Amino acid sequence: MMKSRNNWMTSRPKGCLIRHREGFASGCLIAIVVVVVILVGAGIYVATNFKDWAAEGVAVAMALVIDESALPEQEKSEIITILGRLKEDFKMDAITLEELGLILQAMENCPALAIGMMTQFEASYVEPSGLNDGEKIEAALILNRFAQGLAGGLISWEDTGAVIEGIMTLNDEGNQTIKEPNEVTDDEVRQVLAAAEQTADDAGIPEEKIDIDISDEFQKTIEEALGRSL
Repeated sequence: MMKSRNNWMTSRPKGCLIRHREGFASGCLIAIVVVVVILVGAGIYVATNFKDWAAEGVAVAMALVIDESALPEQEKSEIITILGRLKEDFKMDAITLEELGLILQAMENCPALAIGMMTQFEASYVEPSGLNDGEKIEAALILNRFAQGLAGGLISWEDTGAVIEGIMTLNDEGNQTIKEPNEVTDDEVRQVLAAAEQTADDAGIPEEKIDIDISDEFQKTIEEALGRSL
């Protein structure tokens, strides 16, 4: 559970469907919805159990993503278990396609998603960098504050694009993508952290690190969206 929660963290306004958040499990739900909608919309029923096929395939893929993430091992296991229950409920029609949409909307402001992203950035870009120990400690606080702002709706996901602009590049197809960690300089990491800190300051996020039980918050968000226990 969340060890500390300020008043501005209590509300979770619903927004649009989750945009691509690399390194976290939200893609599992998105992929299930997309696969089912495509199959149903096209009138293509691969088999009478097409929903089972879609859910199983996506669950396996997302388990691999979670396993390769920077989340603590216990959190990985617990999130995979939660997704497994969600998958089974979906297959058994205990969760409808419409309810999956509600879950996706709720995930927009899920503390687990925001913290998961910042954890991934810290592990992939900050820890391997040449920043000194003091800078890395400060970075952990900055990223935690930024995640708090995302989860509380005081920082928008669009703000994230501006923060990481310094480590973006164009790929061969001409699309913007994030540089690999070994392509990012220490100064570029500092630039991202400075932008994140300024954004958190502007949003009025207290200089306080909040410890969040990611799996608990993940399940809580799902159950709040459903209005019942998973």
